[in-house]
Amino acid sequence: MPGVIYVTCTSVGRALIQAHLRYFPEIEIPLIINLSYEKGINKSNFDPLDDLCKQNSIRMHRCDSVNEKLTLELLSKIKPKIIIQSGWSQKFCDELLSIPTYGCIGEHPSPIPIGRGAACVNWAILEGVKKWGDTFFRMTSQYDRGDVLHQSYFDITDNDTCKTVYEKIAVAGYSAIKLNLKNWYENSFSSIKIDESKASYYKRRTPEDGLIDFSKPAKEIHRLIRAITKPYPGAFFLHQGMKFFVWDADADLVLNKKVSARPGTFINLDNNGLQIQCGDNYLLNIKRMSSDFIPETNPQIFFELFNK
Repeated sequence: MPGVIYVTCTSVGRALIQAHLRYFPEIEIPLIINLSYEKGINKSNFDPLDDLCKQNSIRMHRCDSVNEKLTLELLSKIKPKIIIQSGWSQKFCDELLSIPTYGCIGEHPSPIPIGRGAACVNWAILEGVKKWGDTFFRMTSQYDRGDVLHQSYFDITDNDTCKTVYEKIAVAGYSAIKLNLKNWYENSFSSIKIDESKASYYKRRTPEDGLIDFSKPAKEIHRLIRAITKPYPGAFFLHQGMKFFVWDADADLVLNKKVSARPGTFINLDNNGLQIQCGDNYLLNIKRMSSDFIPETNPQIFFELFNK
């Protein structure tokens, strides 16, 4: 039986495979394609999936590019009915798209047509989006295009981080596989009409985009921290020539009524955190931080170590 091949390298892909194994054990997974360790280590939310393959006796193939000759030859030899892709940033070449009998299905962590492109979860948090979603679609030669096959929606709260939003996406993807895989495997597809007038596109982000500008409003800074906390590179600020990373901060922001200070000024440091003046006169309370030389901890311990 040709089966279903997964091309994935993240925890969301893990959830899709787990749903497949639980609800459709009769549908073979002859292969999982994942990034090489050398490539994967540079991906913020990389999941090697070794344990899942070992526990379920699934063959793993690692590559730098899904379009490389050896990978294409391996896929052509297996000739699966479907290839399902999740969290894979490389565009599929036309040869790859033509290999599976019923085509390639992509999972994208946004409610397409909103949020096409890169780093869409990070951007959604940065922009303060409240309603978000996850999409499965028929893959074509264009990024995040093709007929939409399944969508689900959820809320992004003021306490959500990139990690917790991806957990919601993983749950949404798990449910989508449970609901749809049998039909897709039997070449039964139904598409959802989408409004292209609402389309939006996000660009890639770099670690340098995490620099905190304390002249911005406190809520905007808080969104930045939530958007790129672990497993991403993290928001940071510069102090005494060093880069300080901020991993967690309070959502309940306090208006500074007592002190007139420049944005970026340290106002108070205690067991509750480090309070820093922001551009709208609110204080941002930092709860977890680190540097290249000091491991992640609360700010009070951090500065005890820093000042030694």
